[in-house]
Amino acid sequence: MAMRDALEFLEGKGEKDFRADKQLRYALERAILIMGEASKLVSEEFQQGHGGVPWRRLIRLRNSVAHNYGPETISLVWEGLRILPQAELQLKSILPNEYRNR
Repeated sequence: MAMRDALEFLEGKGEKDFRADKQLRYALERAILIMGEASKLVSEEFQQGHGGVPWRRLIRLRNSVAHNYGPETISLVWEGLRILPQAELQLKSILPNEYRNR
C-alpha cells in the first residue's frame, strides 16, 4: 500500500531530510500520486460514510504534486504528509483484515 510505503520512507526523517533528499521527495510524491488517485476512485457515498479518512485532503495533496504549484509545493507536500499516520489508522479500521497490512 502506498500509504504504508510513504510512512516507512518517512520513518526517522524530518523536514530537513525531506527538503535535502530529492530521491526521498520523489518517492513520497509518487506515493502521494497513488494515494490521491485511489481516493478519487472511492465513491462519494462511501467517502461520506467514512468521513474519518481525509479523502479530499489526499486528493488535494495529489493535485499539488501532479500540477506542481512551484516552490511552495515542497512545503505543501511536507505539511500534507503529516495526515498519513491518522489516515492509515482510519483506513485500517474500515478495510477487511486481509488488506490491513499491505
